Amino acid sequence: MSEAFSYFNKNVTAFIDGSLDTNAEGEFEAFLRTHPEYLPEIEAKQAELNYIKSFIPKVELDKDIREAIASELKQSVFLLVRPKHATILQKAKMKIEEWVNS
Repeated sequence: MSEAFSYFNKNVTAFIDGSLDTNAEGEFEAFLRTHPEYLPEIEAKQAELNYIKSFIPKVELDKDIREAIASELKQSVFLLVRPKHATILQKAKMKIEEWVNS
């Protein structure tokens, strides 16, 4: 397997879904300019992604529902990343942050 092929495979999905950071995206675009043989595969993968997206229903949520979902996500993430064995000061700080952010 060539180095170019490995680089392409490592980055193609993130490039197509837009999750590469700005620098990595620029590097990948430069790679594609010097390796145009990969462009048909990019186009095929983009078409496949668009086809899959066409099956996702377009749903508009009310503002209240969007805010409730955002609040639940924020709380869930907070609970996932908080330390399990916190000192009393850390626990107090977390409670204050919860109160301030609610």
